Amino acid sequence: MYFVAKQCIGGTLHVLYDPGVRCHTWWNYDCGTAVTLVTNDPAAKVCVQDDPVNPPPGVSKYILMSRIGGYLINNVTSEGYANYIKTINAVATNFNNAPFGSTLGFRTSHSPDIPSTQIKYYRWLYNKDGDTILGNKVWREFGTPVAPSVGRHYADYDLSQPTKPPTFPIYTLGPKSVGGKTMYEFRPTQAEIAAMAPAGHKWEWPVDPVGNDIYSALINSINLPGGTDIAVGKYWFKLEVYNSAGSQVLPGTGGYDFIVLTNNSGDTRLPTSGELDNGGFMFCLHIDNRHCTALIDAPAIGTVGANPNCGFLEFNPADTVDLDFHALHPANHARFNFSLIRGANHVAFISPVREEVAATAAGSWAGDTNGNFEAGFSPATLLDTCSQAAFAEILYVYAKAYNGWDRLSGYDASDVWAFALTPA
Repeated sequence: MYFVAKQCIGGTLHVLYDPGVRCHTWWNYDCGTAVTLVTNDPAAKVCVQDDPVNPPPGVSKYILMSRIGGYLINNVTSEGYANYIKTINAVATNFNNAPFGSTLGFRTSHSPDIPSTQIKYYRWLYNKDGDTILGNKVWREFGTPVAPSVGRHYADYDLSQPTKPPTFPIYTLGPKSVGGKTMYEFRPTQAEIAAMAPAGHKWEWPVDPVGNDIYSALINSINLPGGTDIAVGKYWFKLEVYNSAGSQVLPGTGGYDFIVLTNNSGDTRLPTSGELDNGGFMFCLHIDNRHCTALIDAPAIGTVGANPNCGFLEFNPADTVDLDFHALHPANHARFNFSLIRGANHVAFISPVREEVAATAAGSWAGDTNGNFEAGFSPATLLDTCSQAAFAEILYVYAKAYNGWDRLSGYDASDVWAFALTPA
């Protein structure tokens, strides 16, 4: 057997896998075994299978609150933070109390009997914690520029050209205006999408999602009001349900329930009283898109720093060499590592699993809990058996910010200082 794999990207079929017949034919295939095709094509769109769902007893019609990207809403802390593990340079590191940032994809799903006349639309709202009038939260609708549109690809077959592959246009779910509100539409049923097809065409939903059709809404947190510095903080997000006339349908009375996914096996729970607000499901995320800062001070003896052009620092045996650095984030939402290298040898190395910038100590360095670290060394300690030597200080600060799939490494910072110790 020989395989070619294509994916609809931007409305046209794109070849992801076609390495050639000569060396990539599968011989003597064992029927019933899986065939895995691997592509390194950066244009490839990852398809995510729907979560299995085990509704709580007595619940048949439901709207499932699932994930932010790949992170369970159920696992977000009460202050809106994520706790995740990221492997960097083969070392697993815990990023705890991590804020969310960049573009966030909200994932929900629902029972097969939704949509219906009674349940046709949903509405996403957000509120920055503390934004109230007379003690009531001020809710803002998702819309431009905060919320990019989301949709679902459907298959369009041109019946006049039966040998032509289908195209995959997008049916936009929202945001769209309905009854004076900004809403999203539950994906039409198979019968509804088929009825929309023009003469000579057949429309249907693909069996599996095409492209990135997994989100019920997107929010570009960088565009939240006020800009990156002012917008930082805890946000509440709420999902409401509406009928075809644009009137809100409350859980329970509307014949459905909100349920929350609790693990990857599909187990679920009913909402707590604190998660329900005027008939909507509510949860919080802490948003912080601010960047880290990395700064290494010039190595110094007393008030004399190393020459910034040539890097030399002259010493006497009784001197103390100060090696200070700053691993900074405005809210300490970062970790760091620091290396002091002589030639090809590590003299000091701070934490392969990366230290918290708020630490009070890191190796030989004392911290002030705000990312400023200082330490002093004798020339003999730094030089070891050398009479003079060249050094490099390397600092890397890792942002904790998270989009539900991955750490936002674009918010990282680094710095390097090279110097040489030589006798006065």
